[in-house]
Amino acid sequence: MSPQSRVAAVLAAALVLAAAGAGCDRSRQRQPREIETVDVAPAIDADYSTEGDLQAVRRGPEIAGVVPGGVPPDLPLFLPSSVVDFGDLGPGRSYVEFDTSSDVAAVRRWLGERLPAAGWTASAVGGEGLRAAKGAREVTYRLTDLSPGTRIRLEYRPQP
Repeated sequence: MSPQSRVAAVLAAALVLAAAGAGCDRSRQRQPREIETVDVAPAIDADYSTEGDLQAVRRGPEIAGVVPGGVPPDLPLFLPSSVVDFGDLGPGRSYVEFDTSSDVAAVRRWLGERLPAAGWTASAVGGEGLRAAKGAREVTYRLTDLSPGTRIRLEYRPQP
């Protein structure tokens, strides 16, 4: 290696070490920057309500959510509960699902009392199911243990 190459290599090594050492100075650590707090206006939709919504059909304050149209109006719905899902099952059948904090036994007992009081005839359907009929109308309740609580799936033919 020529003397000029050695000098160049030594200078390059010195520059690398100097650059590396400059970044290791812990005495000049950054101080945390203060975060500015800004007050903001309420959201655009903060004053909106579904009170005048013609699509919303509420069944009372004990049910959270909106019960879809077509559920037989004379069918007792377990209270308190929340609507968690609903949809179409195919040829003329729909479903709505409610969650409640009550256990399956309490829901079954309540339905056993309230359905006959509303004129529905109730009968057990394997496992945690219950079928209710009133005239030509028929609905099915499927109860699922959520521990804690119960999911109530109501299957029905939508009423016009």
